[in-house]
Amino acid sequence: MTSHGKLGLEELEKGRYALDALGYSCPYPEVLVRRALKTLSSGDVLEVVTDNVPSFETILSAADKLGCTVLETTDVDKTSRKIIIKKG
Repeated sequence: MTSHGKLGLEELEKGRYALDALGYSCPYPEVLVRRALKTLSSGDVLEVVTDNVPSFETILSAADKLGCTVLETTDVDKTSRKIIIKKG
């Protein structure tokens, strides 16, 4: 596993990354996702976990605007959700 500096981006395997946005309020989770996606290659997958409900919606919107595909959204627990995004 490789970490990508201050972004908190962790390489899970080749082409698949995780970003922990737990505990951050708007607009930080979306900003972190946008920055992370800029560092990834087309086809790479980003798994984001957030516990901020408004950020969940803004991340989905940002992914769409950036030409990415949201592959899946799941509840991690009662307060957190995971968003899996494939960079376009």
